[in-house]
Amino acid sequence: MPEIPSEHRRLFPLTLPPIDLLFFYDDFPDYPMSFYIELEFSGSLDRERMNAALDEALSRHPLLFSRVLPGKRNRPSWTPAPELATTIRWRNWGEPLLLAEGEEFIDLRNDTGLRIWGEHDEQHCKLTMQFHHATCDGTGAYRFIGDLLVGYFQRTPEGADQVELGDTDWGRLRHRRSAMGDLSERVGVWKLLPTAISQYRQMLRLVKPLRPPAQKPAQRPFPNLAVETLSPEVLTELRQQAVERSAMLNDLLICEFFRAIQEWNGGGGTLRMMVPSDMRDKSYIEMPAANMTAYTFITRKARQVGAEDLLDTVRRDTLEIKGGKPQRRFMDSLAVATGGPSWFRFVMRQNFSLATAVLSNAGDPSRRFTGRLPKRRGVISCGGLTLEGITGAPPVRRKTRASLSVSSYARKLALTVRCDPNLYSLADSQQFLSVYTARLKQLAGA
Repeated sequence: MPEIPSEHRRLFPLTLPPIDLLFFYDDFPDYPMSFYIELEFSGSLDRERMNAALDEALSRHPLLFSRVLPGKRNRPSWTPAPELATTIRWRNWGEPLLLAEGEEFIDLRNDTGLRIWGEHDEQHCKLTMQFHHATCDGTGAYRFIGDLLVGYFQRTPEGADQVELGDTDWGRLRHRRSAMGDLSERVGVWKLLPTAISQYRQMLRLVKPLRPPAQKPAQRPFPNLAVETLSPEVLTELRQQAVERSAMLNDLLICEFFRAIQEWNGGGGTLRMMVPSDMRDKSYIEMPAANMTAYTFITRKARQVGAEDLLDTVRRDTLEIKGGKPQRRFMDSLAVATGGPSWFRFVMRQNFSLATAVLSNAGDPSRRFTGRLPKRRGVISCGGLTLEGITGAPPVRRKTRASLSVSSYARKLALTVRCDPNLYSLADSQQFLSVYTARLKQLAGA
């Protein structure tokens, strides 16, 4: 069971910053504010070693074993609950992962925000992880996963000298509040109000959702991750295509996702892509798992999606995102909104769409690990266990019916789509993903 070191106990209870509040309130039993990551291994895994590694990794990331309870001035606050820390729910390889109705929902008032399922035999292993987005973002999750792998390999005969944990700085968790727009530590609400109103108008403009299949799934699929991996040759060609057009690979991926959605929908209408943006700088590398993400949006009308200059216009938008202004506008507007908790909770309960879909580019997730891990031919391998793949997808909220995660581990391009499990079966999700991957393969001449 993880513990809070004595020198850090005064850190808690820790008031939730606005970004955590957004994910805490925008969370419903039929649309849990959770994201999912799957790790696939080859080789033989030792359960006891992995269980021990989990306890050690959790002890370095306190928000992953905390609940949300009233704190100072009755504000929602992170409160450690080590007695509720997750354990791995093991099963044999090939056994289906089945949840009871409503079990996917994590109520942070009564439970902690991480769940892990494991399946394995003598040659394979898969870990499926569910993170409540209020506890951390994707980068924070990868920090934890890196520590988990270090902890496991340290317990193997050959791993002790090949791996090493990185440093952690718990104090950055407190500093994060001001960096992420806590009004109690920044300027007054009235100075931010004009920016907030402008941002609300843009975010609440009607956009066309992804077309649902004709039939709903007979049973809600979990975790409903459709995955396709493109070869190193296709990845190289896509990068070259982007360079030749003075763009980045991510710009190209966004453009083709817009066009795949329009092809799937079979008609016009305004589409909006939500592109999460990591706001960490170098000073936050050692921070334990937490949120430092902001929503940014790229919106296009139907005629713009089909235009030849789509890549040029998307590139201009992504350059602005790299400059940081859209993130700051979002955080300022969020700080204003969460300044009135009752009103904010009411808004989050309304049935509106922030975006048609989400696209998150994780790059090479293994580069987010802060510890030292051995690689062989581009993959992490030690102690008879090789990490063959890292996939996952962001949360799906009401009327934002698809989330796409792009990653490039082991010199391959992994594309993971999660469609609304209330409307799409896994086969439906795979069919939608195939529309997108077909466009990318055609572009690469594959």
